Amino acid sequence: MIYLFGISNCDRVVKARKILEQSGVEFEYIDFRKGNFSINHVKEWLERVSIDDMISKRSKAWGKLTEQQQKSLLSDPDPQLLFENETLVKRPVLVTKNIIHFGFKQSIYDEITQK
Repeated sequence: MIYLFGISNCDRVVKARKILEQSGVEFEYIDFRKGNFSINHVKEWLERVSIDDMISKRSKAWGKLTEQQQKSLLSDPDPQLLFENETLVKRPVLVTKNIIHFGFKQSIYDEITQK
């Protein structure tokens, strides 16, 4: 099963959903803000990928953190902080049995829709 995580009004998430839907790929969409997103998702991601791959350093949430908080998050990732501040996570998040990809990259979606 393919899972797509994000925020419904995010342009990149809308684009990713549209690509998957139009290509007939079966997937489940999980909105960070609609209650079916849990801290366990964040913990699983942190076990499988680098925090540097997850963090959106261009987000307003990142900019609101102090320099010390930013350094701390990068050196010792806090799943609770990421869960509570979901916009710190690059969107969309695409999860398959083989990959977790953060952010939108056309080639990843091309590969998935070609199968």
